[in-house]
Amino acid sequence: MNWNELFASTLWPQLIMEWIDYFPKSCELEALVTAAIEACDKHDGVHDSIISDDSGCDFNPLSVVGQAFFCKDTNTTETITKEAAKIAKAIWTGPRTANDEFMWYGTNTGSLLSGSTTRPTPTLGPATTSCSQNGTCVGVPMGLGDVWLKYFVENDVDWDWRELTHAEFDHDIAKSIELYDAIIGTNNPNLTSFYEMGGKLLGYHGMMDQVIPVKGTEHYYDTVSEIIPNVGEFYRMFEVPGLQHCAGGNGGQPSNTFDALRAWVENGTVPESLPHLYTPVEGGTEFERLLCPYPQKAVLKSCGKGEKSPKVTTRATDYVCV
Repeated sequence: MNWNELFASTLWPQLIMEWIDYFPKSCELEALVTAAIEACDKHDGVHDSIISDDSGCDFNPLSVVGQAFFCKDTNTTETITKEAAKIAKAIWTGPRTANDEFMWYGTNTGSLLSGSTTRPTPTLGPATTSCSQNGTCVGVPMGLGDVWLKYFVENDVDWDWRELTHAEFDHDIAKSIELYDAIIGTNNPNLTSFYEMGGKLLGYHGMMDQVIPVKGTEHYYDTVSEIIPNVGEFYRMFEVPGLQHCAGGNGGQPSNTFDALRAWVENGTVPESLPHLYTPVEGGTEFERLLCPYPQKAVLKSCGKGEKSPKVTTRATDYVCV
């Protein structure tokens, strides 16, 4: 929905690497993701390698600087550097201006940082790098923000995003919004006509989306609710813990959203929650949980007076939306 902001957020990680002149191997970034998940997975009471509530995750990548990890790329044990931690923090914080003012949201803590440029299964990653045999690495952007600024904002085929200063980045994003927001901006929150016509809108967004920040979708929903306070009567947005961009990740992809929308439109059955099956580890235990409409969250029910919630559950009935 927020195309100009998306262009900013996808180029931001690559610029951070350029500005600090450090291009980490994928294994180092993967170690930071693992550390984040290990730190925040436990907050929901279920150990399933998934961060279910980003607001409760206060993991700071700088806290694990110097921690050892095994790098499969080099078959050696290495340590997390301060530079890599700064890159991870910048990605999960989101783009900021040269004056450290908010520009757009970051992806959730624990979301994918590195990607792969190799086929047959390349993956999108905000801080993707390509490393030669001698260990030299360079940044590889996603082909969104860099291409957009080159051809639509700078209008210069010889323009090189790697030469951008922070102030120039701020200027180009502001210019992009000024020139194109009326054309490509699809984030109009005034859905009054749609609501009055009886329309129903049901969507979902992976909480580990490494390309489009889920907080941007939350912001859109919140803005709609400011115009239409009873927004839940026609618009429900479900957040999927562990799901990456479109697919992938530990959380699995929901398979019943269209059925839920159809039942809502045709039968008036309001989707108060969606049952969801997922297998965090390939070939491992299959879990079941509830997906709740934003801003509600799925929490474990109490097992009884004086009892703690279970450490591991595979049943959706153990959850409630609050």
